[in-house]
Amino acid sequence: MSDLFGGKNSDWEKLYTEILQSKFDVQYYDVCALADISSESVSELNIHNQFLNGGIEKAVENLLKLEKKETTVLGFSIGGTIA
Repeated sequence: MSDLFGGKNSDWEKLYTEILQSKFDVQYYDVCALADISSESVSELNIHNQFLNGGIEKAVENLLKLEKKETTVLGFSIGGTIA
């Protein structure tokens, strides 16, 4: 699960994915996409407020539609909160 900025700056997340793929079936989720929040040309504060004003709940709802069984999750920042 990405951080507040979603997949926009995810080079470090790609590194985690590469390392974990040998032990896990890795599925990457952009939390902005799950919450239907645009992170393009928007300030960090604005993105954060969108998550606090319904975005977290929407992301959780969408994640539960995608993941039907118990799973291990690695989430960064707001991604950990959603997980």
